[in-house]
Amino acid sequence: MHILRWALPFSLVIACAGSNERFWRDEQSRIVVAGPMIGPFDSLSELSPRLCETVREMNGATAGNRREGQEYCGAIYQRDGGAAFYASFPSTSGPDLPLPNGRKGCYPPNLVSDPNARIAAIYAD
Repeated sequence: MHILRWALPFSLVIACAGSNERFWRDEQSRIVVAGPMIGPFDSLSELSPRLCETVREMNGATAGNRREGQEYCGAIYQRDGGAAFYASFPSTSGPDLPLPNGRKGCYPPNLVSDPNARIAAIYAD
């Protein structure tokens, strides 16, 4: 299986919160997320509301911007040059926040590991 990070000249940010432990760092310290969590969808407009619904049900999603909440980063990707969109499981890997009211954050994944894709091309994170 080949895993590919594909950057387009624009980005899509979906702001919602949730949790899952299906991520890891590879031998080069890149963040890898498992996929798919949801999909396939024919368009981003079909995927987006379902993704936010799914993520809102995860641990920490109802905490809002409070410190006890959790920030999550995942990837929207396509398999093997196809037109359908998938969303990966999210990563909770992020920076330490030493300030009591510091902003939450997470690091976007570098790669998607999908057992049903030779190439998982990241469309957006």
